[in-house]
Amino acid sequence: MVLVVDRDEQVVPRGHVKQGPVPHAYAADSPQPPPTRPHSPQIPPSGHCLAKRGTAGRGPSKVAHDRLLRGVAAEREQVARRGWRSSATGRLEFERTQELLRRYLPPAPARVLDVGGGPGTHAGWLTEEGNEVLLLDPVPKHVEQARERAPRCVAQLGDARDLDVEAGTFDAVLLLGPLYHLAERGDRLAALREASRVVVPGGVVAAAGISRYSLM
Repeated sequence: MVLVVDRDEQVVPRGHVKQGPVPHAYAADSPQPPPTRPHSPQIPPSGHCLAKRGTAGRGPSKVAHDRLLRGVAAEREQVARRGWRSSATGRLEFERTQELLRRYLPPAPARVLDVGGGPGTHAGWLTEEGNEVLLLDPVPKHVEQARERAPRCVAQLGDARDLDVEAGTFDAVLLLGPLYHLAERGDRLAALREASRVVVPGGVVAAAGISRYSLM
C-alpha cells in the first residue's frame, strides 16, 4: 500500500492520488497480506549498508548531486535555526504526520526505512515504540544529528534515487522529504520506484509531497 500525504493535509491511501493517474512507481499494492516474519534480519551497525549493489554508471552527475545536497542542507539549517516545532504549522505537520503513520504503519516491531529522515524527527519516536529503523540521508551533518537525537536507530548516508538496500527488505518505507527536495520529475519517480522496490510485498510506502499549486 502507498500512503500519500501532501502538505495540504490530504490523505490518499492504497495507491491512489486525488487527481490523474497513479505513477508507475506507486505500484506497491499487493492483494496478499504482508508475509509473516519468523525472524527479522538485523539492521546493520552504523556505517554499513544492508547490501552492496553495483552502481557503476547510475545516479545523477556529481555537479547535480552536490547542488541538491547544498539546497537540502541550507533549507534544513534554516528550519533548525527557527525550531521546527516553534510554529503552529511545524507542530501541526509533525502531529498530523505522526497520527497518520501510527494509523497505517504495521504494528511494532516493524522494519522501517526512513529515506531522507534528516535529523531523526520521526526515527526517534518510531524506535521508542519498538520499531527497527534505518535512516538514510544525503547530508552528513543530518546523519550525525540523527545519531544523537535518535540513538536507537541506525543512521547513515544514502540517496533516495539509488538505495543501496536489498529488494523486499522493509515492512514500511518513509519518503517524508525527498519528493519535495527533488526538483526533477524523473528524480522523484526514481525515489518512488526505489521505495517500492525495497518494501515487502503488501508493505507501506508513506510519501509526503507538495503540489505545484501549494505556493499560489
